[in-house]
Amino acid sequence: MKCYLGNKIKFLFFSLILISGLCLRLSWAGLKDGMHCDEVASFSISECEGAYFHPFVFVNPNTEMSGREIKELYFIHDSSLKGALRDVRSMWHNVYDYNHTNFYYSILRLFFVGAKSTHVSDVIFRGVLLNLLIFVLSYFVFFKLLLLYFSQRPLLLFMTLACFTFMAGGVSNTLFIRPYELQMFVVLVLSYWLSKVFISLANDSWQYNWRNFLITTVLLAFTLWTGYFMLVLVGAWGVFLLWEIYRKGQFAKGLPFFFSTFVCALLLCRILYLSYFLGFGGDQRISSKFLADGVVERVLASLVVWAQLIGQKTLYWPVAVFVLVLLFIGRKRIAEMPKIVLPTMLFTLAVMILSPYQTNRYMVAVTPLLLLVIPVAVDCLKNRAARNTAAIFIVSLYMIMPLFECNIDYLFRKSDLLDMLANETGRIHLVQDQRWKISTLISYLEDDIVYDLSDSIEKCDLKPDDVIVYAGSQDGFSQACQFDGEYKYHKFYKVK
Repeated sequence: MKCYLGNKIKFLFFSLILISGLCLRLSWAGLKDGMHCDEVASFSISECEGAYFHPFVFVNPNTEMSGREIKELYFIHDSSLKGALRDVRSMWHNVYDYNHTNFYYSILRLFFVGAKSTHVSDVIFRGVLLNLLIFVLSYFVFFKLLLLYFSQRPLLLFMTLACFTFMAGGVSNTLFIRPYELQMFVVLVLSYWLSKVFISLANDSWQYNWRNFLITTVLLAFTLWTGYFMLVLVGAWGVFLLWEIYRKGQFAKGLPFFFSTFVCALLLCRILYLSYFLGFGGDQRISSKFLADGVVERVLASLVVWAQLIGQKTLYWPVAVFVLVLLFIGRKRIAEMPKIVLPTMLFTLAVMILSPYQTNRYMVAVTPLLLLVIPVAVDCLKNRAARNTAAIFIVSLYMIMPLFECNIDYLFRKSDLLDMLANETGRIHLVQDQRWKISTLISYLEDDIVYDLSDSIEKCDLKPDDVIVYAGSQDGFSQACQFDGEYKYHKFYKVK
C-alpha cells in the first residue's frame, strides 16, 4: 500500500471497516438477552415519572403488579413528543442522580418518541441503535483525527482505524445503554481539536482569538457535560497543554486564555444543566476507598485491574508487548507520539483508582486514543514488508478477539435460574429492602405474570410451590424453603 493510494481504494477500505464494525455490533446485540440495572436506570431517569430515582414518584413496596405494569414504571411508557419534551425540561432542572448529568438521558428520551413498549428486545434494540448511530459519528471523527497524524501513511491510518472499530472494549460499549458511547464521541471531538492546537503551536500558527476561544469553550463544555470524571481528563490535557505553551514562550498569553475557556465551559455546563455543580458534592463510594484502612492495597489492586482491562479490552497483550519492543528499538521516534497520548494514559490510571467499580466503562471513552501508540510503533520498522506483516498481524488479532463471548460485556445471557420468574405453579414474591434492586430483574419479568412485591419476607403469604426472589439483609429462611441459587443481588428460594 503506497502513500499515493487512490481515493476510491481509500473510500473502499473506509467503508468496509465501518460496515464490518456495524455488523459485528449488530450480531452481538442480537444475543443480548437482558439489561444491567444501570441500563434500566437510564430509562427511569429519562422519564420524570419513572420509579427509580425521582423522589416525587411513590411506588407501594407491598403490592401486586403484573410484569407489564412493573416495566411501565421503569421503562418509558409515554411515547408522545409532548411527554418527551416535558421530561427533557424536567431533566434540565435535575435528574436526581448526582453522578450523572442530563446530556445523554435527554437524547435517549427524545430517541424513544413513538416507541412505547414493555418488550425488552424492542427496548434493547432501540437503545443499542442510538449507540450505533453515535458510533458512526465517532468513526468519522477518529478517522479525521488519524488524518492529522498519518495522512501520508495510509497503511498506518487504516490499520489504526480497524483497531478502533474492532476493539473489544468499544464493541461492548455500544451494547451498554448508558452515557459512555456519547462520551467517547465527545472526547474524540475534543481530542481532534486539541491535536490541532498542539500542531498549530508546533508550527507557530496558533492564534489567541475569539474564534479559537469559542470553539475551545464549547468543546470543553460538552466534554465536561458528559460526566464528572471528564474533569480529570480535561485537567490532565490542560497541564500538558500549558507545558507546551510554556516551552513556546507563550505562557503569559496562554494561561489566561485557556483558563478562561475552562471557566466559561463550566458556566456553560451550568446553563445546560441547572444542577450541574451538585455532582461535585462527592461520592461516598469513592471517598470510602481512601478514608478506610488498606488504601495502598486498594490502589495497587486498581492498577492490576487497569493493566488487565487494557490488555483485554484495548491494547491486547500480544500487541502491547510488540508495541513496547518496537518503541524500545526505535525510541528516537517516541518524540513523534501525539501529545494527547501520555495525559490520556495518566487519566486511565487515575480514573481506575478513583472509580467506584473496577470496570472498563469508566475509561472506555478515552481508550481509542491509546491506540495511537500502535502506528507510531509500527512506523519504527524500516522494512516495508515488515511493516505490512506487522499491520496484518495486528488487524487480524483485533478482528478475532471480539468474536469470543468472553471478551464482550453487557450481554446478560439468561440463566436457567431466571426461568423461576415465569413459574406458574405458585406465586412469585419479589422481596427487596431497597426498590432499586428489582431493576436487576426487570428485563426478565414476564408481562402476563402477576408478582407480589414486598419489602420484607414477613409480609408475604407463603404457600407450597411459591417462589421467593429475595434481596435483603435477612440471614436465612426456614427449612420449609429450598435454596436454588443466586443472581446479582437476589437469592432464589422455592417453598416446599
